[in-house]
Amino acid sequence: GPTLLYLLLAFSANHRTMIATQKRKLELPSLEEPWNLESSSESSLAPFGDVETGNTLTNELLTITFNNLLVDLTNEQRRKSDCTLATIMMLAAFDIFFSDRRRKWRAHVNGAGRLIMERLCGSDCNMLTLQDSEEQTDLFFLTRWFSYLDIIGSLSSTSRVITTEKLQAIKYKSMLTDPSVLKSRRINLSDLEAGTGFEYTILSYLAEVSSLIKEKESEQDETGMERMSQEMLAKVLELDYEINTYLENSERERSQIYEKYYSKKPWENYRGYYNLRITNLIFGLTGSYQLKRRVLNLPLDSKIVQDLLVRITKLVDENVPLAASSTSCLSFCLFSCGCELLNDSMAQYLSLIHI
Repeated sequence: GPTLLYLLLAFSANHRTMIATQKRKLELPSLEEPWNLESSSESSLAPFGDVETGNTLTNELLTITFNNLLVDLTNEQRRKSDCTLATIMMLAAFDIFFSDRRRKWRAHVNGAGRLIMERLCGSDCNMLTLQDSEEQTDLFFLTRWFSYLDIIGSLSSTSRVITTEKLQAIKYKSMLTDPSVLKSRRINLSDLEAGTGFEYTILSYLAEVSSLIKEKESEQDETGMERMSQEMLAKVLELDYEINTYLENSERERSQIYEKYYSKKPWENYRGYYNLRITNLIFGLTGSYQLKRRVLNLPLDSKIVQDLLVRITKLVDENVPLAASSTSCLSFCLFSCGCELLNDSMAQYLSLIHI
């Protein structure tokens, strides 16, 4: 729709302006030679456009976008369209990339969540089903995009969930994939998503981790105490066991498949999938790590915590190329684990995480 196209133009214009700004800073005359204005001539910046003009264009396009979006949201038919939902998700992406206002992107994600629930379940429901489907419709893509941002964004947050977000929060339930279908995909090397760096099952586990963190925070807010109920403790231990057992079993099966079908073929044919295996494993282990630190409140000097942190960091160090797209996929994991490299024995890994 035209609203989404205007936003895409605004995104492009702002990105172009950002490049021009960075280039201008790089080409400004040095402090030792303030008179040498020729070194930053307009001709060298021409391919990127004028910064002030670019900012003006971006603001104009955003104004048109918001005016059109308001009309779309008040129209019953257009409110339920994929284009309207995609526009709101792109607004979240715009703020993630460019905004300097904290949590602004989260407001757009919450708005997208409400539209999704209206379309799928009705306005009175806050339970979204995570399902593994080969039916790649536009709505499926947008729903998975929303789920990824909502879950990973929640786990990446350094602050407690604010009250309004607790009321709006969507809960997730997952539908198990048939084991025979899953094995067939693994044989075909198609069970891991290149776009996210992990498989559907790991996303569902991360959703449960996020839910338990929010539940723990809610209980603490109500009682004002750090004490954990036996019911909560059981949930955490069961989920942690499930995550680690699944990772162990799935990796064992993938290794068996490799030996049977791919070990005698060129490694280059398997390298991309192997990278996905590593990122998938790191995501799963990071979920387990967050359970131990944010729900169980195990101290940083705990042997369990230290060993898991070292395992995750070594996987990154030994298997993830710095220039690969998989490094970007792992931003959440690098942030979560990198912030914890405070022990003297972990100092060797600081340069790897670039904290």
